[in-house]
Amino acid sequence: MDDLVILWAGDRTLAVLHRGPFADWLWRPSGRRLIQDDIVLYDHDGRLGLTIDEEAAYFVDDQAVETLRSVIMR
Repeated sequence: MDDLVILWAGDRTLAVLHRGPFADWLWRPSGRRLIQDDIVLYDHDGRLGLTIDEEAAYFVDDQAVETLRSVIMR
């Protein structure tokens, strides 16, 4: 079985990502978007953005990004 990362909001699954491609993108987004299920992750001037259902858009706190990078290995 593949190593998966599941993104949740409350009791709703937003996306299921393969750990490898997610880690690659997280460490080197270089302006690319990562689209999976109900989310779009994107890099905006060095900040991680997250769009849910193509409606709600958020920037992810820098500390949260660092925590993600520490647990999602390259």
